Amino acid sequence: MLEAGYVLGAVADGLFVAEGPTVDFYGFPYPTRMVVARLEGGELWVWSPIELSEALRQEIDALGPVAHLTTPNRIHHLFLGPWKEAYPDAKLWAPPGLAKKRSDLTFDGELGDAPPGAWRGQIEQVVFRGSPFMQEVVFFHRASRTAVFGDLIENFELSFVDEHWKG
Repeated sequence: MLEAGYVLGAVADGLFVAEGPTVDFYGFPYPTRMVVARLEGGELWVWSPIELSEALRQEIDALGPVAHLTTPNRIHHLFLGPWKEAYPDAKLWAPPGLAKKRSDLTFDGELGDAPPGAWRGQIEQVVFRGSPFMQEVVFFHRASRTAVFGDLIENFELSFVDEHWKG
């Protein structure tokens, strides 16, 4: 796991991850993490954007133009507004239910089982349904054979658990 500090780390060719700040979720601290994929045309696909610092923005801008802002479910929305302000030409994609929850944002479309044409064939997706609590869009970066999950599969460092969730 990368340390929070908004430094992008490459996990595969054209696929990057950055750790963000810890946020409060109903009284529990949770770490934040984002994924960035470079699409075939050089544009960037950003999954679950974290807090946008100037340092992170410089790193992102060095990779290419941000074209798509996505999030896996209704609870990964905290930083979508600032990212859309910073990258007004980027398309904003909502998972099921988020557009209704965040009526202050204008979404370009709702994600379903078929990916939009802009990343079709490069990043696959499917909506996980059946939970009474949430639906989540799961993504698969074909080139690196990497699955990108949000809250369906959570992975916490033992040090984070020891520090924040003792007992």
